[in-house]
Amino acid sequence: MNQITARYNSHNNIKYPYPASGMEHYKRQLLTTGDKLSQTIKDELNERGSQMKQTLEVKFRDVSDLVNDKGTKGMCLEAFRN
Repeated sequence: MNQITARYNSHNNIKYPYPASGMEHYKRQLLTTGDKLSQTIKDELNERGSQMKQTLEVKFRDVSDLVNDKGTKGMCLEAFRN
């Protein structure tokens, strides 16, 4: 848990909290940037995954049409080789 301390600002006579560690600000920035990057990667993977799924559905449809037309497993294997 982050320890918050109060620092006295004599210029405007107020107390305000700040992170005990000077690195805390950078840590928060890194976490925020990491979250954004993680979300970007997830979005990209979802998009590519949906594109691959559509491609596989089309290939499966083509193969199932060949099997229904010819009724042989050989035609099915031939379609996947292409």
